[in-house]
Amino acid sequence: MSNLRKQILSKTLPPIGPSSKKLSLDNQKKSPSSIRNYTPIEWNTYFDDKRFITIDKNTFCLYSRHTNDSLSPVLFFLHGGGFSGLSWAVLSKAVTNLVQCQCIAIDIRGHGETKTTDENDLRIETITNDVCQILHYLYQEDNKPPIFLIGHSMGGALAVHVAKECPSMINALCVIDVVEGKTNIIFSKDIFEYLEF
Repeated sequence: MSNLRKQILSKTLPPIGPSSKKLSLDNQKKSPSSIRNYTPIEWNTYFDDKRFITIDKNTFCLYSRHTNDSLSPVLFFLHGGGFSGLSWAVLSKAVTNLVQCQCIAIDIRGHGETKTTDENDLRIETITNDVCQILHYLYQEDNKPPIFLIGHSMGGALAVHVAKECPSMINALCVIDVVEGKTNIIFSKDIFEYLEF
């Protein structure tokens, strides 16, 4: 959930409902099969690792699934606005069970557990710079695995900008349900000059 959304919801949410004691009495009356469990599933159900990296006083949260081969391809996921890297949890687990690859999903600035000096600075230039810095922090250009940058919605728009700004780090680009706007200007055939196929 984005920082802005948290602020809005904290001011507009209705008061807390009935006490948990009343809820537990109501649940006792229902059969066990009719009770739904909405307990959150922990990140480590899907990912092998959750870590924080600090770059220029900004701390970014990264979730990952590994292989024994550090040079196996990396699927580097960028989530949509208002979400987090956990949006890619189920897909990351499923794809790494099918093929040998690594998955990394980050919490973009202002989202999830990432903490930055300015949580509300979501300008495309700022978050593009964040992702490029993370890529350079994790990998050396001359000895990196193939990196497939995958973005959904806002993350798709961001992925296009990242591919343009640090093309030597990206081997392939996938955008899913990308947002409209300035992305269309960049997402032209010129972007393909930056990628190796």
